[in-house]
Amino acid sequence: MKKRLSVLLSIVICLGLVAGCGTASSSSAAPAQASGASEVAESAPAAFTPGKTVEVIVPNSAGGGTDIFARKVIEIINQYDMVPGTTFEVINKGGASGTIGGAYVLSQKGNDDILIFCSTAFWTTPISGTATYSYTEFTPLVEMSTDVLVLAVGKNSGYSTIEEFIEAAKSGEGAVSIAGSSVTSEGGLLNVAFQDEIGCITKWVPYESGGDAVTAVMGGHVDATWTNYGEIQQQIETGDLVILAAATPERLEGLPDVPTMQELGYNVEIEQHRHIAGAPEMSEEAI
Repeated sequence: MKKRLSVLLSIVICLGLVAGCGTASSSSAAPAQASGASEVAESAPAAFTPGKTVEVIVPNSAGGGTDIFARKVIEIINQYDMVPGTTFEVINKGGASGTIGGAYVLSQKGNDDILIFCSTAFWTTPISGTATYSYTEFTPLVEMSTDVLVLAVGKNSGYSTIEEFIEAAKSGEGAVSIAGSSVTSEGGLLNVAFQDEIGCITKWVPYESGGDAVTAVMGGHVDATWTNYGEIQQQIETGDLVILAAATPERLEGLPDVPTMQELGYNVEIEQHRHIAGAPEMSEEAI
């Protein structure tokens, strides 16, 4: 599954590079124009100015990793006044593994003033056949970052080490419950890998967002969650959550005492890629 995700993400990145090359070629028109090649300058795209309001769609409910990430990006745009005169409005359209938000953006064909923040389920949900559209219908813009995932439990879970959790998981079908946003999310994919490697079947409990899953773990309703480290830093600092293991090749710099699944002998690893896309038929100037 990781290989499939990597291939899909590579395709999207390549598409983004193609769009970027188009923009780069127009910027190189200046020296050509100086030598009399005016037709090159005439083909350069016009300057683009967004409207007064740009809709920023988060296809998850508030509090999850995608929501936090989108709001941080917009905060930085506003802090440095990168787009004067434009308001970026973050709108949460969660539910149905992100397809509600995705379908809304697809309905805005040709709209240059709408963006959607994407995570793993943006690609995997259409592949699974549970979406009525393909990720190829959107306009790819940029890959912003990758996040690492960790297995976290509540402070009163009774688990203090990953070995204890694995032992419990192997004791019987559904002996431990793990929460996440959907089976096609990065947490859902990671849990499948966990089950395959450990030789167990967990009870998967889906929520509308990773934030809701974290809340359920802290409340003792679910044993654990595969989640972004950055999403739960505050809860780690307060002691409400405990990280048992990281799904990374090496130990995280900020968590030197937390073992990785790899060092325990389990091939359980995934990265969550975060992208921004636009509506279909977005203009070249806007891209």
